[in-house]
Amino acid sequence: MTFKSNTKKNSSSLSYRDIFGYSLGEGANSLVMNSISTFAMIYYTQALGLNPVYAGIAMSIAVLWDAISDPIMGFITDNTKSRYGRRHPYIFVGGISMAVLLYAVWAVPSFIQTSEMKIFAYLVVMNILLRTALTLFFVPYSAVGFEMTTDYEGRSKIQGVRQVFNMIANFLGPALAWALFFPKTSDGSKATDNPQNFIDMGLTFAIAIVCLTILTTTLTYKYKTNRPSNSTGQTNRLGLKHFLTTNKDILFDSHARWVYVFAFLAVLNMVIVSSLLTFFYVYFMKIDGSDISIAQFGAVIGSAIGGLLATKLPHYFEKKGTILIACGMSIYGNVVVALLFLPGYLSPESSTGFTFFVIMNAIYWMGSGIMIPTAVAMIADIAEINKYKTGELKNGSYSAFYSFVFKAAISFALLVSGIILSFIGFDTGAEQHSNDVIWNLGAAMLLVGPIVCIFAAFAISKNRITKDFLNLVRAQASN
Repeated sequence: MTFKSNTKKNSSSLSYRDIFGYSLGEGANSLVMNSISTFAMIYYTQALGLNPVYAGIAMSIAVLWDAISDPIMGFITDNTKSRYGRRHPYIFVGGISMAVLLYAVWAVPSFIQTSEMKIFAYLVVMNILLRTALTLFFVPYSAVGFEMTTDYEGRSKIQGVRQVFNMIANFLGPALAWALFFPKTSDGSKATDNPQNFIDMGLTFAIAIVCLTILTTTLTYKYKTNRPSNSTGQTNRLGLKHFLTTNKDILFDSHARWVYVFAFLAVLNMVIVSSLLTFFYVYFMKIDGSDISIAQFGAVIGSAIGGLLATKLPHYFEKKGTILIACGMSIYGNVVVALLFLPGYLSPESSTGFTFFVIMNAIYWMGSGIMIPTAVAMIADIAEINKYKTGELKNGSYSAFYSFVFKAAISFALLVSGIILSFIGFDTGAEQHSNDVIWNLGAAMLLVGPIVCIFAAFAISKNRITKDFLNLVRAQASN
């Protein structure tokens, strides 16, 4: 059976203006994801006094719901038919909604703050609503990226540039927020203890998300598609049976299986590190305000360089080889710091220690910046292979299932992060922490990620999709 692609643009006609317009949407996604991963745990535990285990549970519940809703959204957007296309109405409504709800996450009403259980319930409800809006935006947005080109290396280019925009938004948003919204206080108190600082940050990010949503919806509208016909000429049907069949096929797709396992472990690694990193800055390195912004800037630059490398390395090492190189970089970045900081060979509070950490942390995030866009490009290749096999274009469902795995990993990582803080004896209500607790915090932040990353590298080594393999499938399908 043959199946001709209905993609409007091929790689040769895909301009950087088009890639730029598409990547703006990743800025909106970045502001939500990175602000929550960077600030939510410390906001609810330090500023509002919520037990870290409760905070971890609340956020993991919301992300788990987000993950579960992704395949549903993928199926819906694949089977939508409207005058505005099957992706863009959801992108627009979802983006505006998540801007409003992101602000609500930080603007906790005063009557809610009178009880720990009220704070916990509010955190669960607001984060579930926020994650629902994020699903509405992100799943169809990801599918648009799959449909902009069919070129093996062109897909890596789109996802790599998208990663760069993620990091640009991360720097201008959460990273720079440390200097803009959490400056050093004159009375010696911690700026992260003041809820108003988080509210001001949330309002600023919400306005930016609205602008980015409008821009990406407008600039990618030329790529709008509608519900396709299948091989029998009948349109795809919305229904539980078809939904279950579609996702069962994706779940048991042998080409996708190890990519999904890799993605889960890679994200688990990154989110645990990211969740503990704020505590690491404040308590292990004893820095705040502009110093944290400098450290975050190094991480952002590293990840952005990783995104750029992800556009080039697959040409020389294939996508699997590219990811294995990236895993090695991330492991190296954190392990070397651990070998010098934990035994006391280099003080994290010294200027030399700070500079060294900024450099090595940038290498860690450079590896991470390569991994994710390359894995997404792999899924786009696999979705195309499935198209030739089944005759159905399921870009939305494949991207949604990847997103499900991605967010399930985030949910689990947030839960694990809260458990780690509790296990090492970190008391959010304490003004001072023992040296043992601080050392344990540093060890957890620096070593848990690399251990998980080793297993992620093993998983991706099982993948066998190459450029030649994809071309062979295309050739067989055209005969």
